[in-house]
Amino acid sequence: QEAAAAEAGPLVNGRYTVEGEVVSTRSGRNRYGFEHKMLVVMDDGRKVWGSVPSAISSVGRGDRVRFEAEVERSHDDPKFGFFKRPTKAALIGEEG
Repeated sequence: QEAAAAEAGPLVNGRYTVEGEVVSTRSGRNRYGFEHKMLVVMDDGRKVWGSVPSAISSVGRGDRVRFEAEVERSHDDPKFGFFKRPTKAALIGEEG
């Protein structure tokens, strides 16, 4: 995936179809209530972080997912972004 990330261009702010592997999840409380987040490494090696869509709430590390979302590029890393308002989410299998 590192080689793919080296070849992939930087993320551009906008709407994406995200497809890739969940490499971590985190759940907890914030000032607005309970939150469930995930880090997805897309097939081209770029990474996105955001809230787990309710349609795939049971997602875990190693699962492959696909969804559409608005992505905003990080100010620190051009190949990392934050996604919001995910729709059409689906589990598409598991690695391993």
